Amino acid sequence: MIHMTEEGDRKFTIAVWIIEEIIFAIMFWTVAADIARGLRWHPAWYLEATCIAFALISCVIPVLRLVDAVKMPWWFNFLLMADVYVYTISLCLGFYMDPDIPWWGFFGHVLSSMSVGAIVFLALCLIEKHSPAHVTLGSNAAIHCYTLMISLAFGGIWEVMEGYVDVLVGQSVMVYGDFDTLDDLRADLVGSVIMVILATFIMKGRTAIDVADTTVFRNPRKKKEDRGD
Repeated sequence: MIHMTEEGDRKFTIAVWIIEEIIFAIMFWTVAADIARGLRWHPAWYLEATCIAFALISCVIPVLRLVDAVKMPWWFNFLLMADVYVYTISLCLGFYMDPDIPWWGFFGHVLSSMSVGAIVFLALCLIEKHSPAHVTLGSNAAIHCYTLMISLAFGGIWEVMEGYVDVLVGQSVMVYGDFDTLDDLRADLVGSVIMVILATFIMKGRTAIDVADTTVFRNPRKKKEDRGD
């Protein structure tokens, strides 16, 4: 395993952050220049709003890392960013609606479900760590069950939200057909199960507290005070 110094880690974070924003800027430009293939199926405002929203969301983790507030495990960061990029780029390039790759939408939704499962899994491990000694979520198997059930619940909530968004805007921008919701729920199940399998490997020989320890929370202000800044 490669270990970087604190300064090296900060420089790497900045470099990755810049590359991330450049990619979003390119995607936004293709839409604004009316050359994005996704414009065949989606209105320009929707694609532009997606690029802007996810460009801002992608700033959260790097900013928290640079201010020394939160440091996430590498597998968690990778999964979240892969999900964000697959979703944004697929919309702009029209992959979700391309008849030549009908499986792409299912793949994208599976990846999204894995990201939700990762958030739930890590959150449960942190809850286990910071709960009073007499309060516990149970065994590793119990945490895997909670991860699966909560992830599926979030998937159902997301599908309801998609339907209401289409009703509010008066056109189909998030639901692509009669069976789209059913297919998405099927993808939610597959993605959640895959994440539980990954969580099983992550927790092999480890406890929930061990996993929680890979996420570091600090108080930047307190650290500055300790340094006398």
